[in-house]
Amino acid sequence: PLTLVEILKRFRLEATNAYPTVSSLTDQDKRKILYGSEKDEGYGGFLLGGTKTFAVEAFGGKEKLDKLTAGKWRIFGKTGSGFSRIRNRYEGAFIGSICLPKAPGGLKNSRQIIFLVNAQAITSDRRWQIRYETIKNMAKILIPELNLK
Repeated sequence: PLTLVEILKRFRLEATNAYPTVSSLTDQDKRKILYGSEKDEGYGGFLLGGTKTFAVEAFGGKEKLDKLTAGKWRIFGKTGSGFSRIRNRYEGAFIGSICLPKAPGGLKNSRQIIFLVNAQAITSDRRWQIRYETIKNMAKILIPELNLK
């Protein structure tokens, strides 16, 4: 639900159409949804900002991703974390998407992977470790080329 709200709040609403459709979005609307406003300095929208390091590393690291896709990979997503008093646990949710286009001498097939991880743990550090390990294991299964040396 939070991700949907993040998308909807970036839509340009028209008086004649309370719920925008994809065809009513301008190129500027689409850029804001994916990349945030220019004042966000690259940390807005759905392009991962401050939390991108863990996701990039889970998918093999920047050098490997650059090599496999000729530098054209992208990771989009949103994260959220906190402590649940009801469950008495730390939680860390991450909904994301990685786009890995095929490239000469790299991936033979393009891949688009969309995922949701909701890690719950007794300690904050363990929450982040579970999230990272889950994404890394998913990447190993879905992108076997990451395991090649």
